[in-house]
Amino acid sequence: MDQRSYIVNGMVYMNVKDEVLRRLSELGFQLVVDAGDGRNDAVVQAPGSRADLLLQIKAGETENWHALNVERGRQPAILGRRHVTPGMAERYRKAGINYIDTGGNASIRLPGVFVRVEGRRPTVTREPGRDRHSRALTAAGLRVCFVILVSEALGSQGTQRELAHAARVSLGSVHSALSDLTAQGLISENQNKRTIDRPALTEQWVQSYEATLLPKLQSASLRGPEPSWWIDRDARVGEDGELSGEAALQMQGYGLRATTTTIYGDPPWTELRRQARLNRPVTGEAPNVELREKFWSLGVDGGATVPGLLVYADAIATGDSRQRQAATEYWESNDELRRVSGR
Repeated sequence: MDQRSYIVNGMVYMNVKDEVLRRLSELGFQLVVDAGDGRNDAVVQAPGSRADLLLQIKAGETENWHALNVERGRQPAILGRRHVTPGMAERYRKAGINYIDTGGNASIRLPGVFVRVEGRRPTVTREPGRDRHSRALTAAGLRVCFVILVSEALGSQGTQRELAHAARVSLGSVHSALSDLTAQGLISENQNKRTIDRPALTEQWVQSYEATLLPKLQSASLRGPEPSWWIDRDARVGEDGELSGEAALQMQGYGLRATTTTIYGDPPWTELRRQARLNRPVTGEAPNVELREKFWSLGVDGGATVPGLLVYADAIATGDSRQRQAATEYWESNDELRRVSGR
């Protein structure tokens, strides 16, 4: 195997593209164009077909659901990765995304072609490096990144103590996260003003939120009123909670009829439980209200809904096609998200 290496987002990888092309060749795919156009990395053809397929290499270790959502469907495409975990594979299949990794794990559905391979280890390995376990990508670090992104004042001029208070983490966690973000070139500081590479940091946060920060939050899955109750009576949420996910998208008019309600507040959510008469589901019932720990404070409050970046990330994390479509529309049209992501 070719031992050349290249750098993507500050991390050193063996040449994922070459190995993915080799795996496709083993399946009978032919390389047509071996060149990138800024979005796609090569063009291939399936066995017995003359139709062109775009090959898109995502060398990062986490998922960029927004990019995949936007790119999928324009022309038949295959996603190439260093490694596709079983969880990622399931989400890709549900989303109708063709994929293959360096171990040969694949799911490809095309006219006259069906490939599904599971259980193989990646053949391309990562070289150890400081970015592999970046402290900015820990649960505490992601809290800090969130505050930096959604609060313009704290992001540009907030002291470490102010950031620690807003992100509800220790001073040490803030210092570690800022140090690693600086080393990666995602932030720079000059004369007490912080400059942020917003597009790159936003992408990194969205990629890491579901797998790293979300599982660390306290939560409770309960039965209660339908989403319309919370949406029509947002004053009932008030200071005790903020809506996210599909309920927030419906409230903001993105053409989605929500079936569940996600609310962020401070555990144990006593007032929310009392107002909505929330209870644990009995046998045979599915929860329809998710209470989650609010992980930010003061200066970044979103009113009736959480900040737009979290609304988007929560909708994408569900893996539900309805929510992903609404979230993509939200990403493209919401002024707050434009500012946060630097577009």
